[in-house]
Amino acid sequence: MRPNMRVNRGELLYENHCQGCHQSIVHIRSQRRADSLESLQAWVRRWAEYRELGWDEEAIRAVVDYLNQRYYRIGLPPIGK
Repeated sequence: MRPNMRVNRGELLYENHCQGCHQSIVHIRSQRRADSLESLQAWVRRWAEYRELGWDEEAIRAVVDYLNQRYYRIGLPPIGK
C-alpha cells in the first residue's frame, strides 16, 4: 500500500475506533509515552488487542503512520519546514 493511502486508512481507523475514548491531547502532551516508532507501534497494538479490534499488521502500521504524520513526527521534519 502506498504511504499516502496507508496514512488515509490509518486516519479512518483512528477516527472510527480510537478517537471516541480520547482526544488528540494524549498525542501532544509533553510527557507522551511513545518516543519512537517502535514504542508508538507497541501502544497501537496494545490498544487494538485490548479493544479486540482484530487489526492485522497492515492496519496497525496504517494507524502508526497516521499518528506519526499528524502528531509525533518521529524521523520527520517539523510541520511547516
